[in-house]
Amino acid sequence: MNDRFCWLHFTDLHVGMGGEDHLWSSVEQEVLADLGRVHQHLRRVDAIFFTGDLTQRGDSNEFRKFNTILEVITKKLSSLGSSPVFIAIPGNHDLIRPTGGAVLDGLKSWTDNPDLQRRFWTEPASDYRKAVAKAFNNWSSWSQSATMWESLADVNPKGELPGDFAATWEHDGIRVGLLGLNTAALQLADGDYRGRLSVHPKQVTKLVGRLYEWVEGHDACFLLTHHDRTWLDIEGLKAWNGDIAKPGHFVVHLCGHRHEQKSSVLSEGGAMPRRTIIGRSLFGLATFNDNGQKSDRLHGYSAGCIEFKRSREMRRWPRRDELQQGGHRQIRADQSEELAEDQGTPSSDLGPSPRQGTRASLP
Repeated sequence: MNDRFCWLHFTDLHVGMGGEDHLWSSVEQEVLADLGRVHQHLRRVDAIFFTGDLTQRGDSNEFRKFNTILEVITKKLSSLGSSPVFIAIPGNHDLIRPTGGAVLDGLKSWTDNPDLQRRFWTEPASDYRKAVAKAFNNWSSWSQSATMWESLADVNPKGELPGDFAATWEHDGIRVGLLGLNTAALQLADGDYRGRLSVHPKQVTKLVGRLYEWVEGHDACFLLTHHDRTWLDIEGLKAWNGDIAKPGHFVVHLCGHRHEQKSSVLSEGGAMPRRTIIGRSLFGLATFNDNGQKSDRLHGYSAGCIEFKRSREMRRWPRRDELQQGGHRQIRADQSEELAEDQGTPSSDLGPSPRQGTRASLP
């Protein structure tokens, strides 16, 4: 029996960024070489998760270029003996940003306008929701063909917002729930959106109905977004903590946006811990500090695996680029985390599967 589920987590590729596509090839070479090393630990990759900002401007040509890159990666994995499903969630760069207008001006008042918030979540035909759908039109068209829904079960790609989805990876009696939520729908313009984005329980119930029943029907559940919860407004954070990411619902929340990799395990008031993995950018934007100094781009990804026995045990292999003396970069283990000798994190005991009855026969 297959008692493992293994994945790769990519985020923030920014295809089409600043006319710098020519710089990707050397990074791609390192990623492909490193996948060979990581694959020895995983033994098989079942899923590729991409948590947003696949493109820089949401242009249809950028999505086509992304497909070419993805094809190279999947071809490499195929040569190693893996045929993973590909699943993605949109980021704030995977959309065509409006140039202005009353809708955009209105959304800027989101945090101080409860009536706007109510209308947004209760009126799908409102101008605000139409603007969001239009902004993500290229994403929606691309994802219909690019996401490998046919390889998954119980698929629902028609959520409250473009990009919301629920699905199940199922193999040899193991059921892994996958839930993706669009956290970028309000980020339609430039600027600092920390505390100005939001989520709503309606996004979940439209996809799976009773979330607790959906969770109980799986051996482990993953939550995918582009932003971590620190970017949410007050109401969104209440919904996140109280209704969506309740302790015990998801074994891990995978996200991106920050470009720096960070993992956290947070238990509040003795409740089951929430695990969040913010992915390192696959091809991050160079940034400038207050003194005008340019920082290097960041490149990396992570891999992970859950073994299903009487309990569930999870390990990860975080990867990042390092500047070598020769002036080139190589992707290796991310030593900013505590790692074992095989460059993976120590095993985390996730406890028994929600489907305890079906797991009882495992050794």
